[in-house]
Amino acid sequence: MQELTALAAVGGFAVWFVALWLGIMALISRVSGWHQLADRYWVKQEFTGQWQKFQYGTFKQSSYKGCLSIGCCPTGLYIDTGPGPLFKFQHPALQIPWTAVRQARLENKWGQRWVSLEIDNPG
Repeated sequence: MQELTALAAVGGFAVWFVALWLGIMALISRVSGWHQLADRYWVKQEFTGQWQKFQYGTFKQSSYKGCLSIGCCPTGLYIDTGPGPLFKFQHPALQIPWTAVRQARLENKWGQRWVSLEIDNPG
């Protein structure tokens, strides 16, 4: 009986943890503006170039540390999250055309070089 109780507790915790994680990912998508970008810039054509994986980025005040994949091609910038489906929840891949980039700046933050992009407001 104790084994069954322990198994139920572990299973219950796993379900709770996944539900909590998915809720947090949905909240981050909303707070960061990712869902607004996805409404306008969702991937219409699969990216076939080379991805730069484990990249860092900030959308509004939300930091995506090492979980972005970024690809560039003549038509625009591709941004995806990962690894795995738990990071992709409520974060569909983005295809941002170069015409939507209002401003691009090279910045130095904390001894690192960053490219800062200002994208047309999708809303």
